[in-house]
This record gives sequence, C-alpha cells and structure tokens, in this order.
Amino acid sequence: MPTDSINVQGYDHDVLGVGGHMRFKLSPQSSLIIMYNMPVYIDGISDNEVTLNPFLPNFGFGYEISTSTHAFQIFVTTSNGIIPQDIYMNNSSDWTKGEFRFGFNITRLWSF
Repeated sequence: MPTDSINVQGYDHDVLGVGGHMRFKLSPQSSLIIMYNMPVYIDGISDNEVTLNPFLPNFGFGYEISTSTHAFQIFVTTSNGIIPQDIYMNNSSDWTKGEFRFGFNITRLWSF
C-alpha cells in the first residue's frame, strides 16, 4: 500500500475487550482483589494498516480494607488509568516484563 494512502498508520478508535474482576472476602473488613482485562484486536474494524497504540492486557491485584464509612484499596496493576479507555486503549505496560504501577483509592461509603 502506498504511503500517501488514507489510514495507513495511526490510532485505532474501535477497541473491544473482555475483562474479569474477582473479590475474595478474607474477613468482614478485608478483601483480596484480582483483575485481568484483555483487549481484543479485530482486523475488520481496524482504522489503520499499522496501529500506533499497542493493545496490551492489564493484570492487577490489590487489598481492600473497609470501615463503617470508608473503603481503602492498595493495588498493583499494569494500567496507568482507572477508566476503561485507559485500561483497554492506552495500556503500554507489559506485566510479563514486570512493568507494574502502584495505586491507592479511598472511597466514601454512604448509608442512606
């Protein structure tokens, strides 16, 4: 394909993915969290011949502690974001090479 053709290389905007998240209760206040998200590349919906954004799977695990008003999560993951767009489309870290990130979340629990 000639280099002056439209859509030869660039970023894919149509990405499908399959993800699984598990939460194991260790006690009434603590849980172990495991997550895995796999982007699915389908050649027929690709915008480009060569894509500039790699689709790498996300793997992570964490520990959650809950109180009556808050939930605290400490986790290790390969994704650099928490929204699906970051997890499926912008993850450039490979967990098989040990490229992990550390994170911390605090959630306020409301009881109405």
